[in-house]
Amino acid sequence: RQRRWRRRGAGGGGGGRGSASSETIAKRAEVTRGATSPQTLDPKHLALSAEEDALTFQAISTQPVASLRLRFALLRLFNSRLARVMPLLDIMNAGSSWAMGHKLRALGHCVFLDTKATLLQAALDKTWTGDDGTGLNITLDNGKAFASLQKAERDPAAASPATSQCLFVQAFHALAGNPARMFRARLDSRERLFQVKFKGEDGTDWGGLYRDVLSRCVDDLSSPHFDLFVPCPNARRGEGDSRDRVVPNPRHSASSLARRMYVFVGWLLGIALRHRNYLPFSFPSLVWKRIAGVPPSRGDLAALDAATAALLD
Repeated sequence: RQRRWRRRGAGGGGGGRGSASSETIAKRAEVTRGATSPQTLDPKHLALSAEEDALTFQAISTQPVASLRLRFALLRLFNSRLARVMPLLDIMNAGSSWAMGHKLRALGHCVFLDTKATLLQAALDKTWTGDDGTGLNITLDNGKAFASLQKAERDPAAASPATSQCLFVQAFHALAGNPARMFRARLDSRERLFQVKFKGEDGTDWGGLYRDVLSRCVDDLSSPHFDLFVPCPNARRGEGDSRDRVVPNPRHSASSLARRMYVFVGWLLGIALRHRNYLPFSFPSLVWKRIAGVPPSRGDLAALDAATAALLD
């Protein structure tokens, strides 16, 4: 019985041929029939469709099936052994070449998503700071947000972090003065981290307003009426990939206010991760890799600035 693997996700590759093959097997594929996890897939059932998968998995398409099965068996064994000892390892100091965290990061392309997810969930479980939300109540103003949008359409200066009154800026001023650890609390009985009210509007927040505010705050990050982030070079030129992606605005690199807002964006990322809020962050792979501390590849640069990547070739 054969099981077909399909590519999953995006991002840059590794180093040599062996690294690329391992990454293709371990990271860019999911089982579409039978086993739901690479860890439960029997290596003897691994096969690729010559016609359908040849283009998708070029790094391994010419390899003998026996070789692929052996390599996958080794990857599965590595992940099984790693999962057993992971609670005993200090993986925090990933910046030092001698540290275990650095060595594991270098082998990240060989670690199954299941193994990483287990480690992440364990870290989340140990860092909750409360069981009933933050207890915060914030009042936002839709009228101010709409007026700010209209003003930014007429005057680009009104889109700056210092003058904008978009919902992200309002939420930042209402929440960013609190300790970051407060936002590691579990949701309250209404599935909220904090309570939201809109000025001059009736209604009680039973969780819907809270989720709507989070989504609208993240939408503001890719809005042309707020320039904390700007379209990536490919988007501005209308060429290459990532034409709908944004990057931090270099004009605000010296602004202490903008830096605090970027930290607040990190809080929103953390909230989304902890509570599985699927928020519309529109960052290219290079930004995600920098956040995760993963070295970007030439492909990541090309995905946001094809012209610069071509000059470097």
